[in-house]
Amino acid sequence: MEQIIMNILAVFSTGLAIYQWAVLNESKKRRSELQFLLAGIHQLALAKTMEWNNQIASLPRAQNEKDLEVLRIYLRGRDHFMEVVSTITALESVIDTDS
Repeated sequence: MEQIIMNILAVFSTGLAIYQWAVLNESKKRRSELQFLLAGIHQLALAKTMEWNNQIASLPRAQNEKDLEVLRIYLRGRDHFMEVVSTITALESVIDTDS
C-alpha cells in the first residue's frame, strides 16, 4: 500500500516536473499563464492535503501495529502533498512576469 502511494506520487511529481520544464521553455508571453497553472496546481495540492487530513481524522485510534502502519501511510501521503505545495509555492515566487 505504501509503495503504491509512493509510486503514484513519484509519477505525479515526475509528470509535473516534465510539464513545468516544457512550459518554462515557451516564450515570455506564457509566463503569466504559467503562474496561473502553478496556482491551480497549488490549490489542487492544498485540497488533497485537506482531504488526507480529513481521512486521517476519521481513522480509528491505533490499537495494534497494523493500525499504526496505516496511520503512518496516511501521514506520509499528507506530507508528500505538503512537499508539492511547498515546491509549487517556490516555483510561483521565482516567475517574474514584468521582465
